[in-house]
Amino acid sequence: MPEIKKIGILFFLLFFFLIDIRLSHSQEEREEKEVIQRIKIEGNRKISDTFILSHINSKAGGEFSLPLLNKDIKQLYKTGYFEDVRIKSFVKEKGVEIVIEVKEKPVLTQILIEGNRVFSKRYLDSLLRKEDLINKPIDKAKLKKVVKEIEEVYKQRGYYLCTIKQKVEVEKERNEAIVHLLIDEGRRMYVRDICIEGNKEFSDRRILKLLRTRKKWLFNSGILKEDVLRKDIQRLEELYREAGYADVQITPIVSYNRKGEVFVTLKIKEGNRYKVGRVLLEGNKALSKEEIGKELKLLPGDIFTEKKLERDVWRVGKLYFDKGYLSSSISPQTLLNRETSKIDILYQIKEGEPFYVNRIDIKGNVISKDVVIRREINLFPGERFDGKKLEESLRNLKNLGYFEEVDYEIKDSELPDRKDLVIKVKEAKTGEFSFGGGYSSVDKGIGFIEIAQSNFDINNFPTFSGGGQDLRVKAEFGRTRSDYLLSFTEPWFGGKPLSVGFDLYNRAWEREDYDEGRKGGDIRISKAFNKIWRWSFLYCLEEVEISSISGDSLKIEDITREEGRNILSSLTFQVIRDTRDSKIDPHKGNVLSNSLEFAGLGGDKKFNKYVAEMSQFFSPPRESKFSDLVLEVRMMTGLASDREDAGVPIYERFYAGGGGTIRGYKYRKVGPRLYGKPIGGESILLASVELRFPLVKDVIKAAIFYDMGNVWEKTRDIDLCDLKKGAGVGVRISTPIGPIKLDYGYGFDPEPGEKREGHFYFSMSRDF
Repeated sequence: MPEIKKIGILFFLLFFFLIDIRLSHSQEEREEKEVIQRIKIEGNRKISDTFILSHINSKAGGEFSLPLLNKDIKQLYKTGYFEDVRIKSFVKEKGVEIVIEVKEKPVLTQILIEGNRVFSKRYLDSLLRKEDLINKPIDKAKLKKVVKEIEEVYKQRGYYLCTIKQKVEVEKERNEAIVHLLIDEGRRMYVRDICIEGNKEFSDRRILKLLRTRKKWLFNSGILKEDVLRKDIQRLEELYREAGYADVQITPIVSYNRKGEVFVTLKIKEGNRYKVGRVLLEGNKALSKEEIGKELKLLPGDIFTEKKLERDVWRVGKLYFDKGYLSSSISPQTLLNRETSKIDILYQIKEGEPFYVNRIDIKGNVISKDVVIRREINLFPGERFDGKKLEESLRNLKNLGYFEEVDYEIKDSELPDRKDLVIKVKEAKTGEFSFGGGYSSVDKGIGFIEIAQSNFDINNFPTFSGGGQDLRVKAEFGRTRSDYLLSFTEPWFGGKPLSVGFDLYNRAWEREDYDEGRKGGDIRISKAFNKIWRWSFLYCLEEVEISSISGDSLKIEDITREEGRNILSSLTFQVIRDTRDSKIDPHKGNVLSNSLEFAGLGGDKKFNKYVAEMSQFFSPPRESKFSDLVLEVRMMTGLASDREDAGVPIYERFYAGGGGTIRGYKYRKVGPRLYGKPIGGESILLASVELRFPLVKDVIKAAIFYDMGNVWEKTRDIDLCDLKKGAGVGVRISTPIGPIKLDYGYGFDPEPGEKREGHFYFSMSRDF
């Protein structure tokens, strides 16, 4: 037993002795690490040694490492220049020698296209050039990509069975390659039939009418395009979802035959039609259920759609925003009951706290003074945020016409319950140099020139801009008339919302057998007494002269009676109601105007005139794809009466015909005449409908219009069955130098002995 113990002790000591020797040897190995003596490159012909060495991390004189060499191999493959890379190592006396053997990819020198008939080689070459393949090592991935693009181009033309094979020829001595693309175009294929399966809610006819993919016929190519079919399916899915089928699935199946015919089958799984079950609110404290309920359009029993839900969420969010709850959030939760096919809606509302206005800052105005902007803002520091007032303020600024863009930003302030409001504007060109013209058989050529500054400032020398005043100087001239005008308006007289202005003018017309001249001026005062109503007073004093009477006009007493000079002194009272969403480019709302003129406050003539005008604008909802369409309906009626036995002066009567009244008729040729000469009337009625729609968005608009109306000698003669009608088309073009307007009107109801004819009306303006 003692001998066994002695043997065990000896083995134990021997074990530790061997471990000590191994550790000492490992330490010596670590002290003698292998060093790279040399790196040799083999197999490269066009790629330099320097290029290869620059793309590896192993360096001569550095430490030899197998993991690092593996990384070097990957780095060289990534350059895209090599088909094969191998690295060998040899132990030498002074270190390790590394040999890198590479096999370079052939350089692609040419791509030859064969078999093409539908597309020219020049066009196909342009597709190849996009990938920049020539004079570079062959890149199979890029080559495959461009071949797929060419196949797609063929499919867009109806060649669905087109195939393209690649053949590579390598010249080994120079290591250069030529790729042959062998195109088998096949025959052109057309949609022979479209089959709808599984539809119950909508008829085949309704679905086929929605599709842009259609069978080949006289007015349709019948070519199947994958992107068009994809959009067709999206539109069809949207149709079903709007009808309450939230789970609808539409699967297209496309098949071909040898005759070149394509068959499209749309397999529809409509799923269940869901309606709204309960509508619940949670978290509302500041606003009652009744207040919120007025904004909800998706009610129990209605067909459920995601779009309607999104609109309701937006409406409720806007309601809170309008009340000053800027941090509120509305989260709709839906619960589907598959047994009843109804969806319960729970609106989870986090109201937050109401915020107040801390500061109002203005940014972006270089020309316009701050006061011009601030006086249009209906919010004030210290009051609760009001979304409706903010919206009205932005609309007020846009209606000024001084700014291309108007926006706002709400920022945090130092106080937790207050926010800073930043109004951001981008100024537009408010100066305008306008000119225009027209032609008719009566007036011949006529033109005008006008210089205006709608953001004028009489106290700001030398630019005279930025104060919000309006100054206009106009000259209108032609073979038969001239008009010179100087107009000035201060919209905030004495710092109050009271508009005060004046006009000075000198106007002359060469009528058919007499001349008419008017010169004088007026003073205007107007005030808005709430958001949509405005009243105004205008006092006018002018001299009217009728002269050079000749021809048949000498036989007309209404004209000869007014020969010479007369002084008119009149006061006009006007009330305007304006609810348009924009005064510059209205889409909705209306503007109503009623004016009553009393002449005879001194002067030589005594008469009364009443004029009522209305313009109503209609446009589809903003979310509609037809939201750019605008329908304008205009109506105007006027009545005049004298307070003497002589009748209303001929120069104060109503006339119609021409670009501003009934398009398609000669100027002033609609209404009473004597000896073929217009003498006007004491009553007028005009109506017009005009539809405007974009041809090129923000550049060109087209217009279709229908005008009608008439002028009667006396008020008692008004006859709604006796209306002259005209219709036509026009274009409105936005150009870098200003808008262009061109209309052509054709009259349907000429006077006996006259022929139907049309007239052009043209105008153009330039901003500066």
